[in-house]
Amino acid sequence: MCEVEAMQMEFTQDEDTRIGKRLCRGGTPLEQAEVRLAVPSGGLGVEGIALVAAEALSLWEDLAVRHVELPLALAALDIDEVAALVSGMLVEEGSVDVVYTSDSVAASCFAAGYPVRVICSTLRLRIGRLAARVACSEGQLRKCRPSSMAREPTHGVLLTTEAFEHGHPRECSCLVRALLRSSRALHGDSAVFCRCMQTWVTPGMLDEDAITLWEVLVEAGAFAVNGAISRVHWGQKLETLAASVEGARDLTYEGLISCEPLAEAVRKLGRHPCALDPL
Repeated sequence: MCEVEAMQMEFTQDEDTRIGKRLCRGGTPLEQAEVRLAVPSGGLGVEGIALVAAEALSLWEDLAVRHVELPLALAALDIDEVAALVSGMLVEEGSVDVVYTSDSVAASCFAAGYPVRVICSTLRLRIGRLAARVACSEGQLRKCRPSSMAREPTHGVLLTTEAFEHGHPRECSCLVRALLRSSRALHGDSAVFCRCMQTWVTPGMLDEDAITLWEVLVEAGAFAVNGAISRVHWGQKLETLAASVEGARDLTYEGLISCEPLAEAVRKLGRHPCALDPL
């Protein structure tokens, strides 16, 4: 049985499985390490579906992931205000270990001088407008192809601090490994994607619309099957930000992106052949 098939079986048999499931070896539960992961209040949405799938498929291994909600009014803030909030939770307060946010917020946190690091991407496209079409009349979703999703692609990312990355390499590796496996499951199997969408993201979504959305995302290479933190994804964005944001001249790929957790995950899981997410 292949990995995706095995995950599907577990997903089908126990849809109520939540985060923090103990992984047993030889009948003995392993000690769980806990990670406090900040996510938007009100749900992750389709942009965070890789996190949804990681939870639904119980991919955290022996890691207990505890969700901490970001304020509901986050969407009303500008990017600098969001960056200040995220940086405060991560660095100043230490109330969370990892934050799910956008690449632009991550870059703004770094440009402001906070010691933050991106360890993995979760989705490679800004699909807010596309997701909104899910609720439209039947057939509207089919009219939207990758080129019309957004003019400026973005990534959903996991952002942490240098201190957490260096002090908790095991936890970072588990997070990245889980997201790679969930992204690959979503990319490779429409049934996994549809179940996640219909159960946790958009209840009541039609099968036909869910499959159409999945086809669009696969065609666009949206799922971060290889982590989506290569220079191909980040080079131009960092150059643009460095040229346009005051104080961001020192913003560099090496400074913001941490490749170690992803490199370890790829060594264990192998490289995915999708050409749209190169390493």
